[in-house]
Amino acid sequence: MGKLKILFCTYPDVDYGLDTLYDGLCRNLGSENVFEYPHKPSLHNVRGRMYSWFPMFFEYPINAIDQRKLWMLENDLFDVILVSIRVFEEKLIEVIKEKSKKIPIILIDQNDHRILFDRFLTELNARLYFKREYLDYENYNPTVQPLSLSYSEKYIPENVRNDRTYNIFWIGAVYGSRHKLLRVCRKIAKEPSLLLNCDQRTRLCTQEDYRKQLLSSRIGLNFRGYGYDSVRYYEIPAHATLLFTQKFPIVIENNYTDGVNAVFFSDYEELKEKLKFCQDNESYVDRLRFKGYEHFIKYHTTKARAKQMFDKIRKVI
Repeated sequence: MGKLKILFCTYPDVDYGLDTLYDGLCRNLGSENVFEYPHKPSLHNVRGRMYSWFPMFFEYPINAIDQRKLWMLENDLFDVILVSIRVFEEKLIEVIKEKSKKIPIILIDQNDHRILFDRFLTELNARLYFKREYLDYENYNPTVQPLSLSYSEKYIPENVRNDRTYNIFWIGAVYGSRHKLLRVCRKIAKEPSLLLNCDQRTRLCTQEDYRKQLLSSRIGLNFRGYGYDSVRYYEIPAHATLLFTQKFPIVIENNYTDGVNAVFFSDYEELKEKLKFCQDNESYVDRLRFKGYEHFIKYHTTKARAKQMFDKIRKVI
């Protein structure tokens, strides 16, 4: 990926999709060429209490203060402007509208929901709109493209060919259909398994402990959250744990394949049948989980995701 200079218009709070995309951009372009606006402390070695259990905190150097970034924008020193649809600073939006005559504008939608904010395509004269929850049954305008979540190289363990203590793994908040799905899994799970409920108020472990437990497990469960795409979809294979997941109606480019490098289920009966089979066939699980790890490394790291995005951007700028 060529060394373009990027302005990434985001917002100060942590956001898994946006912040890991920033990480991927830095890994491809060099952090000296990626400028977020406004300043986001969690990208620059400040770990707050909010969502501290997520793998999305980084230690990149600060390139410039916000005033300097606005000066660079005013003087057309950026090659591309990425704009999160969560940016609602009117003065900035007006500047971006004006700059769209000279600088390509790309929209980034990493929200949980399926709503398409297509009015921004016109208002900001955007070249592309990258959407996380890109439904496979919708007929989108060609300017709308899928952009799934990913997982940072920073958090990938050095050794994944280690001994596994636990059979089935889940630590997470239980809401919606997760409650029933987890109840089914608990009835099937062979010991030792680690299936724990928690929420944002009663977290059971730190991010470091979570990764350690995941790395000690053979099968990792993934259920729908607020959106279809989720952190688990990538962090489970990143630890060479078998991704055992619901099948979702979204487009994930270079997706995993059922029975090749992951296991998918569509209903309760398929969940029970496949989970029982996996627990009774250790060699099958081991083969799939290492294939899943290899597939993840090739296609779903933050570096791979940012490159995937920019391969499309280069075609329209």
